[in-house]
Parts: sequence; structure tokens; C-alpha cells
Amino acid sequence: MRHPASPDALAQHLVEAAEEAARISRMVADSWWDERGREMAAGIARVGHELDLQAQRAARAAEEVAALIAGAGGVVSPAPRPLPGISGRRESEERGVRLPLLNDGSTDVPNA
Repeated sequence: MRHPASPDALAQHLVEAAEEAARISRMVADSWWDERGREMAAGIARVGHELDLQAQRAARAAEEVAALIAGAGGVVSPAPRPLPGISGRRESEERGVRLPLLNDGSTDVPNA
């Protein structure tokens, strides 16, 4: 599955998913005539409704982002710095655990 590149693309994907849920709900209702089928179709319709609501929210977010960018003169700040990786690179060659001691023998500690 592709990830949407923007809130606007996300809204479009959510609209498509809501339409697909509505199609499946109709198909279940047409094919499964008993109480269980009606329950299943109603559940799928609720999912489609929630997807539609989320699509509307994503569209509003896209509009807000576009307005903020336009208000900033079209200048977008640079991307944030990436988080550190898990490459396992050592920060120093010192190995082992260093425990902080209350009195490590240095002369600048009171009551040494």
C-alpha cells in the first residue's frame, strides 16, 4: 500500500476507501438477506461513514496547511533533523558501565 504524500492525498485515499466500504456494504446487503447479513452490512456502512468523516477532516487539514504555507509567503521551513539511527556506532572507546559514586576518591568532594 502506498503512503499518501500529503494531507490532500490522504483525504483522497480516505474518500476512495469510504466509497469501497459503501460498495461492499451494498453487496453484502444484496447477497446476505438474514439478520446477520443486515448487521454485517450496517457495520460496514458505519466503517464507510467513519472513513468519510476522516476524509473531511483530512481535507480541512490540507486546506489549513495550504493556508499556513501561503501565509508564510510560500516558504516552507526545512525538514526536521532525522532521529539518531541504531547503527551501533560507539561514541567513545571506553567500555563497560560507569556507575556514579558519591565518594570517588577525588579531593574536591567535601568529607573525602
